[in-house]
Amino acid sequence: MRRNFRLMPRRILAVDRDGLRLGSIILICLFLSAIWPGYLVPYSNSVAVSAEKISIFAANCVTPKTSFDVGERVCVVALGAPRSSPENNYPQRRFQWVAPDGAIERQTSITSGAQRDVFTIPKPGQVGTWMVKTVDNSNGGFAAARFVVRDPANAAVDLSVNVFGPSETATSKNVNYTLQVNNNGPDNAQNVRLTNPTPEGATFISIKQDTGPAFTCANPAGKTVCSLASLDRGVAATFTVVYQIKAGTPDESCVSNTAEVSNSVTELHAPDNTSTAITTVQSGCAVGCPPDITRSSDFGKAGAIVNYSEPTASADICNPMVCQPESGSFFPVGVTTVVCGGQSGAPCSFTVNITRAFTMKLNGPDPLTVECQTAFDDPGATAQDVSGRNIPVTSSGPINMNKRGSYTITYLAGEGANTAAVTRTVNVVDTAAPAITLNGANPLMVEHSKAYTDPGVTAKDACAGIVPVITAGQVDVNRLGTYTITYTAGDGVDVSTARRGGRVVDTTAPFINCPANIEVTAAPGERAVVVNFTASARDSVSDVKMTSDPPSGSAFPIGTTWVTVTATDAAGNAARCPFSVTVINPARR
Repeated sequence: MRRNFRLMPRRILAVDRDGLRLGSIILICLFLSAIWPGYLVPYSNSVAVSAEKISIFAANCVTPKTSFDVGERVCVVALGAPRSSPENNYPQRRFQWVAPDGAIERQTSITSGAQRDVFTIPKPGQVGTWMVKTVDNSNGGFAAARFVVRDPANAAVDLSVNVFGPSETATSKNVNYTLQVNNNGPDNAQNVRLTNPTPEGATFISIKQDTGPAFTCANPAGKTVCSLASLDRGVAATFTVVYQIKAGTPDESCVSNTAEVSNSVTELHAPDNTSTAITTVQSGCAVGCPPDITRSSDFGKAGAIVNYSEPTASADICNPMVCQPESGSFFPVGVTTVVCGGQSGAPCSFTVNITRAFTMKLNGPDPLTVECQTAFDDPGATAQDVSGRNIPVTSSGPINMNKRGSYTITYLAGEGANTAAVTRTVNVVDTAAPAITLNGANPLMVEHSKAYTDPGVTAKDACAGIVPVITAGQVDVNRLGTYTITYTAGDGVDVSTARRGGRVVDTTAPFINCPANIEVTAAPGERAVVVNFTASARDSVSDVKMTSDPPSGSAFPIGTTWVTVTATDAAGNAARCPFSVTVINPARR
C-alpha cells in the first residue's frame, strides 16, 4: 500500500523559536497525510530498462497484442538478452511472469535455442495489469512489458484519485486544489462517483472540470459530488475545486482535503481510491523593507534612477511581493516613500531621499591606459547642476610619461558650500621592447687566426633609457665557418633580441718560392731541351695546389722562356712567381 502526501516547495525559514514550532506543525501534518491511502502509478504498455527489449504477442508469437482474457495464451519475445554459455549451457536470463498482486506465476530460462515463451493465463485468475520481464540469476531486472487481462464474465477496474494543493495558506484566502481521477482498467468503470467533502475550517467556493469526459458536479450539504455513467479504461479526468479558509482558523493548524472515488464495478485496488492533501494555515506574513536610501541626483537630472534590494518575507504566502514605486524607477529630488506589501499582513515602508547637489562625471574611460613617452591628452571631467549648467572643474595629480606606473588625477568642482570630487587612474605602460642597434658590420668578416673583437650593440628603451645587453655565442677564429652572436635586452617587461653573423675567412695567399733562373746548353743538333724544376709553397690554413706554365718536364726551345708558378689554397687565394729557362745553342758559342 502506498501513501500519498504532497508538499509544494517553500522558502527556507531561519531556525528560530517560531521556525521550530512551524516545523513541528508540518511534521504533524505530514503524519496525518500519511494515514490516508495514496495512489497507484498508472501502468504503461512497455518499459525498457536496458538494451534488451520485450514484446507481447498473441499465442502465434506474430500478432502484437496487449489485451487478453483469462484462459488465453500470451507469447512474449525477448530481443538482445544474452543466451546461455555454450561451454556449460548456463542460463543468463529468465522470463518472469508477474501477476497484478505481485506474485511470480512462472519463470522460464532463456536458452540458446529460443528467446520466447508462451504462458496460459489461469482461469479463473487475476485480472488487471500483468508484467513479464527478463531477470538474471540475481533476480535483477533488465527489460519489462505489460499486458492487461480481463474476465468477460466478471468486469473489474482499478480506479485511483489524487488530491494536490499548496503546503501553506493564510486565513480568508482562497485555495485551489486539483483532483485527478484515473481508470487503470482492465475494464470500463460504471456509475463513477467522485466525492470531496468540504474541509473543516474552509468554505466551498467553486468547482470546474479541466480535462476528461464531462462529469456532473454539485455541492449539496457541504459535499462536492461529481458523477459519470462510464469512464473508459486508461482515461483520466481532472478538476479544480476552490475553498476559502475561514477567518479565525487557528494559526499553524492543518486543513485536510480528502477525495474519494467509487463505481459499481468490482474494484481491484481499493487503497488508492482515497487521497488527502494537507495545507498548513499561517497567520499572515511579516514584510521587511530595505533601509532608507540617500543619494545625489543623476548627472544633469532633477532626480535619479534608484535600484533597491527586494523586501524580505516570513513565508511563501506573502508572495507575490509588490513595492511602489518599483525598484529601478526615477525618483525626483526630495524624499519619496516606498511601500512594500504581500498578499496578507501589514506592509512596510522606507524612504528614498534624492539631494539637489550638483553632479560630476568622468569623460572618457577609467582607468585610462597610455603609452610611455607619448603625449598625454587628459579627457577631463564634467560637473553640472540639476538645471544642466556646467560648473568649472580643476584637476590635480601630475603624470610622469617617462616612467611606468599608476597615477591618480583628482578633479574638483565647487558651487557655494557644495563641493564634489572624482578621480581617474592613469596607467603609464611600456608595451614596446627596447630597440637594439648593431655597431659595425653585419655580417662581420674575421680573418682566420686573427683576433676577433665584437663591435657590440646599443639598447635603448622608451621608458628605461639605455638598458644592459646580454651577449650569447662565440666566434672560433681558428676554424673557417659562419657563426651567430645573439644580443638580448629587456626593460623589465618586454624583451628584444638581435643577431649578428660572424664569418671566419681566409684571404691571405700562400707563400711561394720559385727556383732561380735556369740555363742549359743544347746538344749539337738539338732544337729543344727537356727541363725539370721544383717550386715550393706553404699556407697556414689549408693545403696548397701547385701549377706552372709551362710545367716542369716540358721541352724548352733554344732561347729564353719565362715560366710562371702558381700556388692556390683551399679558399682560392693564389700566389705567383716567375723565373726563366734559357737553352743555349752550342753552335753559337
